[in-house]
Amino acid sequence: MLTADGETNISIPYTPQFVVDWLYQALLDTVRVLESVLGAVAYDKLGDPHGAGKGQVVLWWGTHLGSVRDQALIAWDYDIDLAVFYHGDHGFDDTWNIASNALRKLGYRTTKHGNKFRLGPQNPAAWAPWQELY
Repeated sequence: MLTADGETNISIPYTPQFVVDWLYQALLDTVRVLESVLGAVAYDKLGDPHGAGKGQVVLWWGTHLGSVRDQALIAWDYDIDLAVFYHGDHGFDDTWNIASNALRKLGYRTTKHGNKFRLGPQNPAAWAPWQELY
């Protein structure tokens, strides 16, 4: 929007509080479930995994940026990005199926598209099938 003095005034709307609250709870539940399913793992200075665990869950993309920069979610972000570094003997699909069942019992809807695994509310405020593709 152009103001009277010719300056551009752009405002980005903040994410509604009920969405932020849900995102934080979903993040907590997802990390707890995935860490439980994956088990404990530690990494040495070279990045090699050690321990009985099958992987590690970390914040990724904008979620990591917000946690470092603001110690919070980015104020206008509507999602959480996690990465799982997986070191199991079989594919991650089996691990995701176990985690997915546990997350569904907590009231979440889970989907998979290629190598992306998504989590959403059972009754989202806004949703369309095509959104699951992105």
